[in-house]
Amino acid sequence: MDILMRNARVIVGVFWIVVTSSHCMRTCEPISLALCKGIGYNMTSYPNSYGHENQAEAGLEVHQFYPLVEVGCYAHLKFFLCALYTPICQANYDKMVMPCMEVCLEAKKRCSPLMQQYGFKWPATLSCDQLPRMSDQQATGNICAAPPDTPDPSLSEKSLNVYASNAANRHESTAVIGIDTVDEHCKCRCVRPFHVVSEDISSVGNVSGCSYPCYSPALDMNDQKFLSTWLAVWSGTCFILSSFTFLTFLIQPERFQYPERPIFMLAFCQMMVAVGFMIRVFAGHANVACDSWTIRSSAQQLNLCQLVFVLVYFFGMAGSVWWVLLSLTWVLAAASKWSSEAIAGYANYFHLTAWLLPAIQTITVIVVGAVDGDPMTGICYVGNTNVTNLQIFVLRSFLLISL
Repeated sequence: MDILMRNARVIVGVFWIVVTSSHCMRTCEPISLALCKGIGYNMTSYPNSYGHENQAEAGLEVHQFYPLVEVGCYAHLKFFLCALYTPICQANYDKMVMPCMEVCLEAKKRCSPLMQQYGFKWPATLSCDQLPRMSDQQATGNICAAPPDTPDPSLSEKSLNVYASNAANRHESTAVIGIDTVDEHCKCRCVRPFHVVSEDISSVGNVSGCSYPCYSPALDMNDQKFLSTWLAVWSGTCFILSSFTFLTFLIQPERFQYPERPIFMLAFCQMMVAVGFMIRVFAGHANVACDSWTIRSSAQQLNLCQLVFVLVYFFGMAGSVWWVLLSLTWVLAAASKWSSEAIAGYANYFHLTAWLLPAIQTITVIVVGAVDGDPMTGICYVGNTNVTNLQIFVLRSFLLISL
């Protein structure tokens, strides 16, 4: 009887060990995320290091980096992102196989400058500090994944130390070591999703002969359709309300004197801005903002792009001036106790200011070729792809009007 009891305890113990060990082992599953298919491995496991319980949750977050992958700033960026969000799963290995720190550092080195050009910082979620080093795998037993051509920083440091020691032996300064080792032939290139064009036509950042694509890579077809519907709804609503307001004035203009008369001029301007957006909606994104596969830039010829620009920019600026004039007339009437007749005596000056200043601005923008299309909305304006033009012709113009 004692022998049977001891055997039973042994069997139960073995069964418990098997159950608990199998529970601790990670269960591998095939990768279903479209972004991470065909990158060198096909099995993953969850939860990942971000706490995502499945690939659907991970996909919602990793796809925000899809435009950066399309730009091609780092050849192995897709591998790096997928190794984080869909970690490699290997049979008989109960830990996540994370990307090596060296892969992360190389991705940050190559892609961070591009992100900074557009005002973005390297995401904290892609921090390299917690990732294992390639050189520490044998010592720690933690396996990490890296493409074969991943540089080893330790080798670079050794080479730098040798260079510094040689320079010191020659009694040379080592303060400019970084300058000496820079590749003089290194330069930025125009890669997807951007398009190569003539150098005198367009540039992206500091890359000449490069143009933005017709459609923003950040939006898929469903997003584009939703955006067009959104523009149609709100531009139509604005047109109807503004038209009703302005027609009310046209029916009996003598009823509306200063200081409230600028309200109707403001409504007319907003009605014309809405017309510009409606032309974009009915003509289509590509017919207004695009020139073949690229976005329109430096547009000076007469076309739908110019028409939309004039309607949106000229009447938008004029509306801003009428808003200031409305505020001025209310101050004169309420604070200074001016009569309607006294304010109306300056009506010609009001109209001259409200229409002449925006006209000068609009002509200047067209002459210097600053009109460009927006890859996201399909609206032709100024400064869509050039921050300098945006600052000069929009931001400073609004500041000037407010003064």
